[in-house]
Amino acid sequence: MKVLITWHAAVEPAYRKLYTELSLKGVKLLAVAPTYWTEGCRLQSFKEKAQDSCYEWTVFNTVFTDRIRAFVYPNVFSLCWRVSRFNPDIFHIIEEPFSLSAAQFALIRDMFCPEAKIILNSFENLDIYQGFPFHYAQNFNLKRADALIIAPKEGRNIWEGRGFSRKIYHVPLGIDTKVFHPLDESELSPDNPFPMLNNDIFKVGYVGRLTAEKGVNILVEAIHILKNNRNRVVLFLVGSGNLKKELEKKVCMLGLSQDVKFISHLEQHELPVFLHHMDALVLPSITTAWWKEQFGRVLVEAMACKVPVVGSSSGEIPNVVGDAGFIFEEGNAKALSESLGTLMRDETQREQMVLKGLNRVKEMYTWSAVAERLIEIYKEILR
Repeated sequence: MKVLITWHAAVEPAYRKLYTELSLKGVKLLAVAPTYWTEGCRLQSFKEKAQDSCYEWTVFNTVFTDRIRAFVYPNVFSLCWRVSRFNPDIFHIIEEPFSLSAAQFALIRDMFCPEAKIILNSFENLDIYQGFPFHYAQNFNLKRADALIIAPKEGRNIWEGRGFSRKIYHVPLGIDTKVFHPLDESELSPDNPFPMLNNDIFKVGYVGRLTAEKGVNILVEAIHILKNNRNRVVLFLVGSGNLKKELEKKVCMLGLSQDVKFISHLEQHELPVFLHHMDALVLPSITTAWWKEQFGRVLVEAMACKVPVVGSSSGEIPNVVGDAGFIFEEGNAKALSESLGTLMRDETQREQMVLKGLNRVKEMYTWSAVAERLIEIYKEILR
């Protein structure tokens, strides 16, 4: 089975773990990715890692880089030559069905590999009309697609409503459990990089963008409620964004300067150490007219590190957490404070959530589990 996968996010090595797992399970793979892309709020270039040696890969410059809907690969002749030489059985296009890059690969399929199947991916969970030329690209791609893979479960109704009548599968993203796992003392540096975490205060963590839709304001308000109720708690906000100055002012105004700590950035290898010191991880996202949470990867990373999780009711968060954590009504600081208060008081509840979270990650969110599900879909499509 030969599969071409194209995905702009593959500039990030963590996502290419999926390719490694597919290759180790017998899929002959050609991966196509941009030379550069902004992933995780940082401009990154595709740099070969040892994990990339078990499959073929190629990178090309793009135009309209970082614009998911509009970017394409202008080096058409080289791209077509590489694809036709590989001659895949399946084009797995991990781009939105309305994107121009998806249309580019669908057209290459038509011209050079007409017998190959097409699988599209979507992370959409809001039904937003796509204007010119993206609406036409969407129609072009959906007519050619043999299947559609959705990450958020809400996507099914959206794409069925847009007229897609072929098979739709739900497959979430995964995480690297070799990076995110419960740490033992041998994996912790004797020089703790987070010295301020060495205390007996209940520690709440947030990792992500500091923007309005991420609901960080609500989390700060919840901490204020807990402090007013004489709870010993400290909040660590990891990330940056346009809301940071406003948050700093709010923290001062509420008298929380000693109780809320800002950490502008952590490298991926530092995150498991940070999570190891947390008593809870919160993702308080808020739905807007143009956005709602599509996955919430940090929740899965926290569960893999044996950290209890609390998430809002926005988008895909309840489906990701399941019964392995607490869900509160989005935008409701009081409800969030009550969930955190329960975790602070009930050690048995915390232990149960930790076990459920670990099992949930193993069953659904390892890259190995995701790869196995994709191979099942590939085989079904080729029958």
